[in-house]
Amino acid sequence: MRLRNAAVVGAAVVLLALAGCATAPVRPAAQWLGVLPDDATLYLSLDVPASADVIQAALETADPDLAQVGALLERTGRLYAAVALAEGAPPRLSLIALGSFPAGMIRSKFGGSRAWDTVKSPSGKYYTNVESGLQVSVPGSYAVLASAGSMEGLLARFAMPVAPAMPPEVAEHMESADLLLYLPSLPGGLGGAAGASAAASMPIREIWLEARREGDRYLVSGACNAASERDARGVVLVLRLGLVQWLRTQNLPDVGERLKTVTIAADGAQVKLAGLSFAKEELVPVLLGLAGAGAVSP
Repeated sequence: MRLRNAAVVGAAVVLLALAGCATAPVRPAAQWLGVLPDDATLYLSLDVPASADVIQAALETADPDLAQVGALLERTGRLYAAVALAEGAPPRLSLIALGSFPAGMIRSKFGGSRAWDTVKSPSGKYYTNVESGLQVSVPGSYAVLASAGSMEGLLARFAMPVAPAMPPEVAEHMESADLLLYLPSLPGGLGGAAGASAAASMPIREIWLEARREGDRYLVSGACNAASERDARGVVLVLRLGLVQWLRTQNLPDVGERLKTVTIAADGAQVKLAGLSFAKEELVPVLLGLAGAGAVSP
């Protein structure tokens, strides 16, 4: 997601430049997702040090001013994000960054700037950018929260988050994956109006994709749960065809060669994908394309 103006970029630079020393409470990775809104279309867990160069390149490509935000990468260990997609509305992003942040200095910077309004809510204090509406809070010296409209909920859940319901393997892999993308259900707007009808008929309960970096490439695997073993076999056929079509829409080279290592197979009521790989410069466009596919057209 792009930050929409220079004020937001400046705020991010402040967060990065003022690094300190702190340690986040020891919690399972899935529990940190409990801070985020529970109505999200997709959740993301990202090991920032493992992909710092990829994130930096993506920022520079999106907007040269965003290159300044790269300083945050040096201060962040793990990032958790939630994206909610709704018909006729822009994507709603919320995130929590865990790292080392001097809370007092950051609060002072935001509180003393006319570009930010200070909001004191029952859940805690946060700052709202007067131009973009971005909300930022620093509830602890180890965490920074940001949201496009859901900050009070994030603060209310921050002290004692409850992990959202998810398959146990998703929670387990979230601890070690360089990147994990989890969709509680198949987005209804996948592929536009025609895709929405097809998606609604797919017997898929949840989907997750895991990426592990090896050198300059990311190895991607994933799975989805179907309602029954019979449904899983049907999903295999649909996904084999759908993957080919989707990769072609991403303008990736050597789609045929890339698919030679891919397997899609049913294991009981679960469908598993393995053997897919992307060069590091391909990963961000592919993820954005996947997120865009889930956006619901008005």
